[in-house]
Amino acid sequence: MNSSGLGLAIVASIINAHNGKVEVESEPGRTEFRVELPVQGCQAVAQVQPSLSGG
Repeated sequence: MNSSGLGLAIVASIINAHNGKVEVESEPGRTEFRVELPVQGCQAVAQVQPSLSGG
């Protein structure tokens, strides 16, 4: 399959625009991409998580 590689460039651009980073680790038969994004307002994130206790 031939590819222009544009998808990864677009992903990198979006991640960089959000002050994140993309890392890649590759070896024969295996490639891993790691995306890291900053978390802002941790309390706000915790407030929108559903309750596991059902209440």
